[in-house]
Amino acid sequence: MPPKGVLSSVSLEIFFNLNAYYLALFMVAEILLVVYKAEVLPYPGNNIALDVVILFLLGIVELIMIFMGSKGNLTEHVMATAISLASLLPSIGLTLYFLLLQTYVLRVDVVLCGVLLALHGLELLFLFIAVCTFSRVPT
Repeated sequence: MPPKGVLSSVSLEIFFNLNAYYLALFMVAEILLVVYKAEVLPYPGNNIALDVVILFLLGIVELIMIFMGSKGNLTEHVMATAISLASLLPSIGLTLYFLLLQTYVLRVDVVLCGVLLALHGLELLFLFIAVCTFSRVPT
């Protein structure tokens, strides 16, 4: 049986690293925007708590997706990559909440969420390719 070559995707790993840095920027920007909206706009108290909880939930889901995807990609493990692919879907849903459903959506929110959704779209494509590639090769 011939030895298999390296199957991990450099492009996917680059997007995971880029997403990790962008996630930090996104979280700080959204926290500052929630503080700004609470001070300037007539923001109901329950909605502030909801937005903050969903923001931290998004951060946790993103960290799981990045960690599992990076580990799955580097070790060429199908299950870890599939878990990352599965956790990408709630992450997209939570990002869409910040883009469409939060109490006040500012233009900066639209830009931040648009960039994050573009990253998610590219990661979705590369994760799907990685899962297909890893599952085809016998262990």
